[in-house]
Amino acid sequence: MSGAARCTVPGDGTTATGCAIVYGSVVDAQTSRSIDGVTGSVRFPASCDCLSPVVSVDERGVFSVTVYRRAAAHDTVTATVALFATDPKYPRHHTGGFFFDTARVFLRFAAIGQAPVPVQALLRIPLPAGAF
Repeated sequence: MSGAARCTVPGDGTTATGCAIVYGSVVDAQTSRSIDGVTGSVRFPASCDCLSPVVSVDERGVFSVTVYRRAAAHDTVTATVALFATDPKYPRHHTGGFFFDTARVFLRFAAIGQAPVPVQALLRIPLPAGAF
């Protein structure tokens, strides 16, 4: 089959009625240089019966994740992509936490078997000067 990717059921056997795709890149806020060693998640409002695997950013600073809707109650939802500079090569914030950024995304779920419209996000993590 050719064309856009279609929603399939999650590989772990979880029941799902639809999916959405979030993809994008992560850069240092000061230099706009791509950064790796970043992980996080897509967070949903409590009213959304949705699942998201861990978001991992590759060595080019790029990520793509498929999120699932378990119940057919929501066709759309506003979610938050939250990514943290967790790699040991990055310093911690003076509070002890990881440097991070978030981005709001509007997702439209496609039914299983249908092609979702991917949504792009750009995150800019404010690392201190000379962090890498």
